[in-house]
Amino acid sequence: MTKQFFDELPSGVTGSDLFKRLTTFLSSKNSIDIEDVLWTLGDLLDAVESATAEGRILKFLLRKNALQALLGSGPSGNDFASQLSHLQRLAGDLQRKIHDEVYRFYSALPAADDLNRTWTPLLRWARGLSPQKVDIVTTNYDRVLESALDTIDDLPVDTGKRASVEVRLNLALWDKSSQGDKGLLTKLHGSVDWTLAGTDSAGQPIIRWGQPEHQGLHDNRGIIYPGFKGSPEKEPFKSFHDYFGTAASKATHLLFIGFAFRDDYINDLLARSLSPTAKIAVIDPASMLPDLPFLKNIKHLQIGFGASEPIAVPAMPSSAPGWLNELQHWAEQT
Repeated sequence: MTKQFFDELPSGVTGSDLFKRLTTFLSSKNSIDIEDVLWTLGDLLDAVESATAEGRILKFLLRKNALQALLGSGPSGNDFASQLSHLQRLAGDLQRKIHDEVYRFYSALPAADDLNRTWTPLLRWARGLSPQKVDIVTTNYDRVLESALDTIDDLPVDTGKRASVEVRLNLALWDKSSQGDKGLLTKLHGSVDWTLAGTDSAGQPIIRWGQPEHQGLHDNRGIIYPGFKGSPEKEPFKSFHDYFGTAASKATHLLFIGFAFRDDYINDLLARSLSPTAKIAVIDPASMLPDLPFLKNIKHLQIGFGASEPIAVPAMPSSAPGWLNELQHWAEQT
C-alpha cells in the first residue's frame, strides 16, 4: 500500500526540489515507496539536528564563527548556521506535507465491492473454522478492517471501541492481566480516526475515536507515521506491540497479507515469540520473501490479495476465490 500512496502524492509534494533530490538519491533502488523517502528525510533531519544541537562541537564552532578561520575559506559561521536552519525548515515542512496526505489517502471507507473480494470472504472463512480466538493485527491506518468486521456477526474479535458520553478506545483490553475470550483488532501504528486527548487518572492515554479528517496538528493524532523505525516507547503503541508478541506466541496459525517484513523490531518480536509448531502462510505477489528464520517452510501464496485467478485445490466449492481455496488447503494440512 505504501507504493500506491507514493504514486498518488500531489504535485505540491513531489514537485518540491527537496523531494526530487531525495528520490534522486534513492534512484539506485528498484522501487521507491514513501517509507524510503521518509526514512531518508528522517536521516537528513537527524543529521542537521544533531550537528546543530546545544553541546555539540559544530554548534560551538558556528557560534564562535571558527569554521572560516579553521578552514581558511567558506561561509561565515552565521551564514552556515542559517543554511542549516533553512534546510531543517524545508525538511520539516516536507515531512508535515507527507503526513497530511496520510489522512487524505487512508480516511475514505472501502467500497462494498472491494470488501466482498477480500476481507469479507476471508473473515467468513475464518469464522467457519470455529477458532477459539482470532487476533487481527495491522500496521495500516485505514478503516478497512473495521468496515469488514461490521459485516461479520459472530467472529470473536473486539475492536476496542466503546461509546458512552464520547467514543473511546478501551486500552485496558490490551493489558495482559485483563485479556478475555475474544481476540482484538490491534492497530500497531494507530488509525486515522484516533485523536489523543491527554491522559486519564491512571496516566493512560485517552484515545477518542471517529475523526478521520486531518485538523492541521500531528502531535495529537493517534498515529505512528510512515517511516518510523525502532522500538515504540510511547503508549498505547508499546502495549499494542507487547500484546502482539503475546498473541503470536499462542497462535497455532498465522496469516500475513501484503506485509513486507521490513520492520526490524516486528521481525525480532516474531522471531522471539512464534512457536516452532505454528503454521504460517503469506499472501504476497513478491517472487521471494525476506530471508528470515521464521519464514522457512511456510505457505507462500504468490498472488495479490483478492485476486480471482482460479487455483485447482478441491478444498472448497468452485465458486470460492482461488486464494481462499489455497488457504483452506493450508489450514487443513497437519
